[in-house]
Formats: sequence, structure tokens, C-alpha cells
Amino acid sequence: MITPSKYENLNNSILVLGAIIIKLLKRKSYSLENLFRALTRSAKVHPDEDLFYDVITFLWLTGCIDYSYSDIKLVRTKPADDIISDSENANSIEFTDKDSNIDLEEKSPQNEDK
Repeated sequence: MITPSKYENLNNSILVLGAIIIKLLKRKSYSLENLFRALTRSAKVHPDEDLFYDVITFLWLTGCIDYSYSDIKLVRTKPADDIISDSENANSIEFTDKDSNIDLEEKSPQNEDK
């Protein structure tokens, strides 16, 4: 389904049509029928309805779009810079007094004999 074969028209692949749908949804939200019409007008390709529903399902499963009350909207995510700064903050660990009592020395089998 996602992996193209050498005989497939790439303009009708799920990934290419998904990118076109994301570009359309950046402008405004659409109903399902209006999104199909806008896709056929802007892409200059004529995907069948089954392929269109496959693309919508793929985008929904990956969390790119949200479908509620017959409207399809693009899910806005954090910019990459915010994600990186959040992960850097998560890596900084503060130790409390009770953590300082932990003995971090490794006990080797030689030390246990003594």
C-alpha cells in the first residue's frame, strides 16, 4: 500500500497524495467531500475514492489530521526547536538530599571476599 512498485504512477501514491492534502489543509479545513474535490482540482490527478479514503486513513493514523463533526483539520504540532529544547530540559536531573545517600561504587567479587 505505501511501498510503491515499479509500475505504479507516483502521482497516485499515498505519500504524494498525502502531501498534497496536507498542503490543502494548511490553508483551511474541509469537509470530506470538498477535500476530495479540491484534491482532484489541485493535484490534476483523479484518484478513485478508495485511494482517497486510504490516504485520509493514513494521515489520521499518523496523527497529521483530525476528523470531527464532518470537518477535516490539520493537526498543528510544536516546531522542531521547541521539541529539542523540551528534550534537553528533560535530560537535566536534579538530585535531592535523599539521592545523595546512594552508594554508587560497584562491588566487585574481589571486594566481597575481604
